[in-house]
Amino acid sequence: MKYEDLQKVNDRLSPILIERKDKKTGQTLSKEYNTVDQRISGFRELFPDGAIVTEIVSHDNGVVLMKATAYDDNGKILATGHALEKESASYINQTSYIENCETSAIGRCLGIIGIGLTDAVASAEEIKGQIDAEQKRTDDNINGTYDELKDLYDKAGGKDFNKWVKECGGISPETYPKMKAKLLKQITDTAEKGDKK
Repeated sequence: MKYEDLQKVNDRLSPILIERKDKKTGQTLSKEYNTVDQRISGFRELFPDGAIVTEIVSHDNGVVLMKATAYDDNGKILATGHALEKESASYINQTSYIENCETSAIGRCLGIIGIGLTDAVASAEEIKGQIDAEQKRTDDNINGTYDELKDLYDKAGGKDFNKWVKECGGISPETYPKMKAKLLKQITDTAEKGDKK
């Protein structure tokens, strides 16, 4: 494979823009990535008689590790790529974590060859999966935090939890500690007043 041929293939690909919000700064970050199907199309253009072979390296307790190997037209190994997926990582993974893992391994393998490379080996699917997993962790944390604050609010004798949350500016990593401390103080103060009677 010549560099010029690789460049022609990459110029033909149409990367997609993926945006995510930076939790520290609140800024929206965006980057272009190529999808795995585009990378496979590029691979087929460069190596019409080549092959992409995947294998499960390990699969245990809802966690799968896969390996993808790309071969040129003469059967020579061009690159390998690995990926790991957890069944519990996202809603999609609950039914398709093995397929997602295979796609990621192929995308990484072809990225290592240089096919569909923007400025990262990761594919669009892989980045979206990472963003989805991060969002799920955030949602789980917020849901757990919501339940905890609601319980404390009820113990403090509150009447309208949702209204109180709005008055506090919503539940976030920044507001949560203050909200929790305020509720704990109210509960303690109420208990101390009861003891004095």
